[in-house]
Amino acid sequence: MKKQRHNVILNLIDKYDIGTQEDLCAMLLEAGYDVTQATVSRDIRELKLIKVVADNGSQKYVRTTNEMAIHNRKPDKNDLLMREVVKSVDYAGNLIVIKASAGMGSAVGATIDDAILPDVLGTVAGDDTLLCVMRSEEAAAELTRQIKKMILEY
Repeated sequence: MKKQRHNVILNLIDKYDIGTQEDLCAMLLEAGYDVTQATVSRDIRELKLIKVVADNGSQKYVRTTNEMAIHNRKPDKNDLLMREVVKSVDYAGNLIVIKASAGMGSAVGATIDDAILPDVLGTVAGDDTLLCVMRSEEAAAELTRQIKKMILEY
């Protein structure tokens, strides 16, 4: 139910300029989801939605892009983990291969999965290697660049 609701929220914010949690609650109700403002607030946080200025000057919710998710936030324990354990990252087509310290493949995969990046379809972790499946080769190239930059910056 939650995953379906999250998909509906993403579709609604892609289609309409929704600027308040109350407006989002009302639109979800129209779509058959009777939710509270507290639930919508948690959904917004879990989906990592942000507010931006719309063309008409009002604010609206939008999806966080890979670039925003990686760069427009303060470093946290996951950034430190990535910096400490990621040994290399490269891509071929829409696949990214990340080499990590022994035993840390799953931790790196969990970090990427938790980021809820829109172009990441999924990850498969081994002991020291992670395979990340992306929507496109362009998305794979961009996330590879961002990860390389992140592990060198912090």
